[in-house]
Amino acid sequence: MSDDNLNDKSNDKSNDKTTHIIATPYIATPYNIFSKSNKIYFTGKFYENVVESLINELDTCADILQSKKTMGMNLFGNNHGIYLYLNEVWGHLPSAYQICDHIQQMKVPVYTVMTGTSSHCTLIVSLAAKKRYCTPRATLLLDTIIEPNRAYVENHNKNIIQKTKIKMQELITLEKDHSVLDAITCVRYGFVDEILQ
Repeated sequence: MSDDNLNDKSNDKSNDKTTHIIATPYIATPYNIFSKSNKIYFTGKFYENVVESLINELDTCADILQSKKTMGMNLFGNNHGIYLYLNEVWGHLPSAYQICDHIQQMKVPVYTVMTGTSSHCTLIVSLAAKKRYCTPRATLLLDTIIEPNRAYVENHNKNIIQKTKIKMQELITLEKDHSVLDAITCVRYGFVDEILQ
């Protein structure tokens, strides 16, 4: 390994567990996506290499559901739609917004389910869903966002406030305190609509 590579690693803050970095370069991160009927399961971090794969999976699932509906087959009764299970901590916020934008344009409804531990990225993707769920043991990590463009962070926080029950000052305080919220608290703040039992 060259000295340049060693220096690059020592200056890399993406592994810093106390900050959430959104202004990161392209990073290929490991992830896992698989689907079963109308459910898609994602584990990993939202980065650029993930966006295309997850969008393709959403579109494939939507196409199958639409074709079955066209043939008069309502396979899932009242649950017609895609259930996207998310288990993600830290990632690239602009990548999460790409997925969010795509979900908002889809004709098939998408329901999100937070599982395990999630972060700002999962929250943003969830806010695009028709309904948001979490599992009983799910947690949401709200961490400080490090970004030189303060307007970006303010717009991000305004987006959260518009679609939830939390006030701006409460959100900023939770972020500064590196808060980990349980499922009941997530429902109280409106980050999720319901806990799946």
